[in-house]
Amino acid sequence: MSTADRERWRLPERFKIYTECAQCRAWVEAEGSCEGEVWSRVELVDPLES
Repeated sequence: MSTADRERWRLPERFKIYTECAQCRAWVEAEGSCEGEVWSRVELVDPLES
């Protein structure tokens, strides 16, 4: 894969994830972050604080 192609698929420094909980079917929001271009952290977003 070329460098240009890899750049298109790189995660940003901070990003959001939205998915549905398989058990309770509620929507879940999380915020991820990268350090040194490596996905390093995910934190669930508290819906009461949004």
